[in-house]
Amino acid sequence: MGGIPIGIHWSLAAVGALVGFELVENRFRPAFPGEVNGFYWLLALLTVLLFFAAILAHELAHAWVARRQGIEVRGIDLWILGGLTHLDHEATTARGDGLIAVAGPVASGACAAVFGAAAVAAREADLHGLWGSALAWLALVNLILAAFNLLPATPLDGGRILRALLWAHTGDPDRAAIATAKTGRILALGIIAIGGLLAFNGEPALFVVLAGWFIFSSSRSSEQFHTVRATLAGRPVHHVTWYGVARAADWLSVGTMLDQQARMGFAGVVAVEGFGGGLKGLVTLGQLLAVPEADRWTTHLAELTIPFNRLGRAAPGDDTIAALSISPGPIVTVWDNGELVGVVTPQQIRHVAHR
Repeated sequence: MGGIPIGIHWSLAAVGALVGFELVENRFRPAFPGEVNGFYWLLALLTVLLFFAAILAHELAHAWVARRQGIEVRGIDLWILGGLTHLDHEATTARGDGLIAVAGPVASGACAAVFGAAAVAAREADLHGLWGSALAWLALVNLILAAFNLLPATPLDGGRILRALLWAHTGDPDRAAIATAKTGRILALGIIAIGGLLAFNGEPALFVVLAGWFIFSSSRSSEQFHTVRATLAGRPVHHVTWYGVARAADWLSVGTMLDQQARMGFAGVVAVEGFGGGLKGLVTLGQLLAVPEADRWTTHLAELTIPFNRLGRAAPGDDTIAALSISPGPIVTVWDNGELVGVVTPQQIRHVAHR
C-alpha cells in the first residue's frame, strides 16, 4: 500500500474469529434477538474487517509521518497484538521521534470520531439497531486503542512520546530510552497483575496478559540495546574487534570444522578461503551447528559461506555505532589496507560492554 509492504500474521485470523464470536454472542444476539443467524455473522465479519482497517490506519499514520521525516519504511506487520511499523532507522531528532509516535494515537482517535459520528447518523436515519451497535463498538474500541497506546511504556506510542520528551530535555537519546524502558517494565508488571486478577475472577484476560508480557520483554530488550549503545558511544571499532580470525579452505567439511572448533575463537567465526587462497566470506559456529549430524561430513564450508557483500565492513578507526548502524547484518568485518584483520560480532559487543 503506497509502496509499503503489508504483512499479515496468521494470528490475526484467530483474533478476528474471537472478536467475531464475541460480537455475535455477547453484543448482537442478546440486544437484538430473533434475527436471522447469518445476518449476525455477516455484520460481525464486516465489523472485524473495519477494526483491522483501523489498526492499519494507525500504522500507516506512523509510516506517513516517518516518510515526511525522510525515513524509509520497510513494511507493516499486523498480528495478534495489533500492528508494527518497521522503519529503516530511528528519527535523528527528538521532535521527529515524537511526531512519528503521536501520529498513531491521533489516527486511532480520528477513527473513533468517524465511527462515533456514523453510529449517531445511523440512529438518526432510523437504520436497524445492529448497524448502530456495530459502529458504536468500533468507536469505543478505537478510543481504547488510542488511550492504551498512550501509556508511557516501550514499545507503545506513549513510551516513544516520553522518550522524545526526555531526549529533548537531556539531549541524550540513549539515556531517554533507558529511562522509558524502566518505566515500561513497571507498567508491564502492573498490566500482567491486572490480567491475573481478571483471570482469577473468571474474566477473559488472555490478551491483557499477552500485552503485559510483550511490553515487559520489549522494554527489557530496549534497555539492554540502549545500554550497550551508550557504552559504545564514541568508541572506535578496534575496541570491540575480535582479531586473528582463523581461516579454513572452502572444501573443508562441517564435521572437520567442528572438530577444530577452538580455531573459531570467542567470536565463533571462520574466514573461508577459495581456490588460490582468496577470501570468499565467513561461516559462523551457529551455521555449522545447524547442519544435521548425518550431513556434517558431506556438507562443505563453501555451501554455508556468507559473502562479504552481505556483511558490514569497517576500518579499525571507524566509529562503532556508525559502523553497526549501516551494517546489513549482525556481523561487521574489519579491514586494514585491504586485509581482513578481525570481526565485530554480537557476542563480542556484549562481552566488551559487560567488561
